[in-house]
Amino acid sequence: MLKTNKKLMRNKMAFLGFTFIGILAFLSFRIGYIKYVFGDKYERSSIYQLYYKDSINQTLKPVIGDILDRNKQTLATSVLEYKVVLDIRKIVSYNKKEDLVRNLSQNIDIDEKLLYSYLETEEIVNKETGDIELKPKKDTNWYILPNVTIDRDQYKTLEGIISEKNLEHVYFDKQNKRVYLYDNLAASVIGFKRGDGWGLENIYAKELEGTPGRIFKAYGSSDNVNVINVPAVDGSSIITTLDLVLQQFAEEQVTNAAKELNPINASAIIMNPTTGEVLSMASYPSVNINDPSDLEYLNNDTYKNDWKNLDEDELTLKLYSVWRNFNISDEFEPGSIYKPITVAAALESGAIDKNYTWTCNGYSIISGVRISCNNSRGHGYQTLEEVLANSCNTALMDIAQKMGGDIFYDFQGEFGFGQ
Repeated sequence: MLKTNKKLMRNKMAFLGFTFIGILAFLSFRIGYIKYVFGDKYERSSIYQLYYKDSINQTLKPVIGDILDRNKQTLATSVLEYKVVLDIRKIVSYNKKEDLVRNLSQNIDIDEKLLYSYLETEEIVNKETGDIELKPKKDTNWYILPNVTIDRDQYKTLEGIISEKNLEHVYFDKQNKRVYLYDNLAASVIGFKRGDGWGLENIYAKELEGTPGRIFKAYGSSDNVNVINVPAVDGSSIITTLDLVLQQFAEEQVTNAAKELNPINASAIIMNPTTGEVLSMASYPSVNINDPSDLEYLNNDTYKNDWKNLDEDELTLKLYSVWRNFNISDEFEPGSIYKPITVAAALESGAIDKNYTWTCNGYSIISGVRISCNNSRGHGYQTLEEVLANSCNTALMDIAQKMGGDIFYDFQGEFGFGQ
C-alpha cells in the first residue's frame, strides 16, 4: 500500500512538472510570436504614448526687451501674465476633479458649469482591446482656457492652492504682455506688436524678442526617455535718442496747433543739429498704442465720429493712415527750411562766398514769371546772414541761379533729399 502511494505521488509530480514546462514553453512561444508579428505595432504605440499622450513639449517664451529714451526712462516694457492650461485627458478620470474645478472657479472667476463643459466625455471602443473607454469630447491633451488670463498675483495664489491641496493636471503658460507707459506718446515712432509690428517694435523685433526655449522628451543613449530643457534667451532692451521731456513738449505743441488750425496731419521734430539725433518726433492724429484699434483713444474728434460707421476693411485702411509715421512716410515741399541747404551748397561749390550781398525790392522775374518775396515791400540791402535771417525769396533765387541746375541738383543728393 505504501509503495502504491509513493508511485502515485511520483506520477503526480511528473505530471505537474510536464504541465509547468508545457505552460512555460507555450508562453515563450506566444511571447516570441507576439514580438515577431506585432512587435513593430506595439513599439509604435509605446512611442505614441510617450510623445503624445503623456508628452512634455512646451515652448518657453523669452521676456521681450524694453524700449527706453536717451536717459533710460522706460517707454515700452513687458509684464508677465499667464494662461491656464488643463490636461483634459487626465482630468476627466481624475478622482479630485470636483475639488479641482471648484478651486479653479473660485480663483480665476470662471463659472463651474463652463469648466465642466470642457470636461464632457463620450464612450468609445478601444480598437485594440475592445474595452469601452471614456474620451473627452474636446479631445486634446493640453486645453488652454479661452478668454482667461491671470496676473502674477493670481498665478501665485492659484499655484499655492494647487500645491497645498495636492491637485494635479493644471499648468500655466507664461505670456508677455506689452505695455506702453505713456499711451500715445511717440506712438508712430515706438509702434506696437501686431502682425509684423509697427515702428521700432518692427524694426528691432529680432533684438527685442530674444530666442524661445523648449522643454521636450527625447531618447537617451540607453533607450531611456530624458526630459531636455533648453532655456529661453531674453530679448535685449534698446536705448533710443528720444528725450521723454522733449517728446511730451512736442506732442503738446502739435496737438494745440492741430486744434487751432484743424489740419489733416501735423508733425514736429526736434533734432540735435550737431549730430542729427532725433530728440523728439510727434505726429497728429495718433492713437493709444496700448489699444491702437479703439477709436475712443483717437485724439481727433472728426476722425472719431466719421469712422464709426465704416466697415471693418475701410476702418483698417483709415487706421493705417494714423498708425504710420507721417514724419517719414509722407512727402511735402520743404519750403523755407530748404534755404539753408541752398546757401550751404552755394558756399561749398564756390558759387558765392561769405561776403555775398543782395538788394531785395520785393520780387524777381524768373522765366517771365513774377515771384514775390515773403516781404512784398522788399528787404532792401542785405548781407548773407541777413538773407537767411529774413528768409528772403529773391536772394535765394539769385543764389540758386549762380550755382546752376546741375550743381543745385547734385547737392540735393549729397544732403540726402529723395532718399
